Amino acid sequence: MPERNLVAWNTLLAAYSKQGLVEEASELFDGMPERSLVSWTAMLVVLAGSGRVDDATRLFDAMPMRNSVPDAATLAMAIIAIASKSSNKGRSSPSCYCCRRFASMALDFGVAATKHHYSCLVGILARAGDVEDARDLVANMPFEPDEHEWTSLLVACRGQTEHQSLAARAANRLVSLTASSQASYPYLLWRRSALTLMGS
Repeated sequence: MPERNLVAWNTLLAAYSKQGLVEEASELFDGMPERSLVSWTAMLVVLAGSGRVDDATRLFDAMPMRNSVPDAATLAMAIIAIASKSSNKGRSSPSCYCCRRFASMALDFGVAATKHHYSCLVGILARAGDVEDARDLVANMPFEPDEHEWTSLLVACRGQTEHQSLAARAANRLVSLTASSQASYPYLLWRRSALTLMGS
């Protein structure tokens, strides 16, 4: 199949994905005689975005069997897309699936986790309510946490009195990171609220 045709098919697939046309995208994807990583990523996004998380995870797991090994960008997109529908906890939840995929990146696909991958996973764990796991990942990742990770932790602690010390720490770090701008004001309020709850 000429490359220009593959590009055209991928463009159409991406258009279906943006419009949320799942059945049309699936039919097109299944009929493509050749697929690139762009094809797989677009199909993953449209499935996960429409709430068909199980189909998205099955498609992702099938990639190596179809001689299509995910790269760093595809892994990040898959993790984000699947985890965006994470609403339940437990061993079979989307967040746990993403954790397993994250842990096996190097072994299964030879992909080294980047700062972006770590930041995505911290956000996933925080949104799923796995505050301790998110905290431990921030503490042990081989990168310096920045505003993104600390914000994820701070939001995850909201309304949870047992995590107010972590909320205060996250707010302190955010105040330090944004001290030169007005963006620090909300974090000052968060810190005051957390310290008040800790003292009550």
